[in-house]
Amino acid sequence: MQTTYRTRQRAVVLSFLINSGNCHTAEEIIKALEEKGETVSKATVYRSLELLVKSGDVSVFYSSRGESALYRYIGGHSDHFHLKCTQCGKTVCADCSFINSMQKHFYEHHGFNVSRQRTVIYGVCSDCSAPAIQPLSH
Repeated sequence: MQTTYRTRQRAVVLSFLINSGNCHTAEEIIKALEEKGETVSKATVYRSLELLVKSGDVSVFYSSRGESALYRYIGGHSDHFHLKCTQCGKTVCADCSFINSMQKHFYEHHGFNVSRQRTVIYGVCSDCSAPAIQPLSH
């Protein structure tokens, strides 16, 4: 990976992605940086993300449903699946042994190699479903 940071703003964007450890849209990054008091223009964030993807420091994921691109710092992370909440829109990156075994199952039993970077599993996140979850009674 080639890492050249010529601007403080680009370093701020990268630092946010490194510290968050998750996938974010450009708009989420802009909002989070504003909340931290960072003055980074929208154009600068988009330009920084483009350059960070080109340098290999950040990966980008495009949903097939025309939603915003998701960005994630690559350092130490493998390709992964995405879990997308249909209520609030939050996206969670899922890289765990269960997901890995599911991918292996699809290949071994169905002859299908699932693209980890392009797979989105839709559902409802714990924040949105918490009030609706009722304990099971036996």
